[in-house]
Amino acid sequence: MKTQLEQAKETLYGKGGLGVTNLKLFPGSNRDVTAEEIAEQINAVVGDLMLDQGEAEIIDV
Repeated sequence: MKTQLEQAKETLYGKGGLGVTNLKLFPGSNRDVTAEEIAEQINAVVGDLMLDQGEAEIIDV
């Protein structure tokens, strides 16, 4: 199973990904946030966007 960071990297930059070339992230007031926590939020947002566009579906396992 991939980590959140690996999944976000593949989704944003990987082959068949979104082709992102310039991404800036700011932790806001929480300076204790980890890279894994940021990646988790990126994955959640991308997943929500894909659902909104009908490109993904939720599968209950």
